Amino acid sequence: MKTNLNHRHVEAQFHQLGQQHRLPPHVVNDFLTLHHTHTQRRRNRDQEIIQMWRDQTQRDPVLQQKGGLDANIAKAQQLLHRFGDSHLQQSLQTTGMGNHPALIRLLVRLAHHLDSAGRPVPPDRQQMAKRQEDALRDLYPTMYKTNS
Repeated sequence: MKTNLNHRHVEAQFHQLGQQHRLPPHVVNDFLTLHHTHTQRRRNRDQEIIQMWRDQTQRDPVLQQKGGLDANIAKAQQLLHRFGDSHLQQSLQTTGMGNHPALIRLLVRLAHHLDSAGRPVPPDRQQMAKRQEDALRDLYPTMYKTNS
């Protein structure tokens, strides 16, 4: 549906330009045909590239490790949903870049790294205060001299 609306919009713009430049209708139609042919070729080429990326992803040895391809792709998607905004997710989907094997490998590696790092343990406040005081004593020993 959206493509039909875009198609009609493009046609209207071509006809408007043709009228502005006083081009005969058959010339405008020739330009439209050329435009549509080029657009279709570009779409076909883009789909071939996306399919090539999907095939490379299926065969990628890095993505086959640690739980297998499906588990790793799920981890990449979880990471993307957790840290990426909706605009990024939509862009990756509409452009096909979300299928690029290097991007998927990056997301999988990040997900595994975050999993292995675990959750940080908050420091004990007393220990932290003691460490800070010890560091200050080392830096400024004369400040902590006692009169004995």
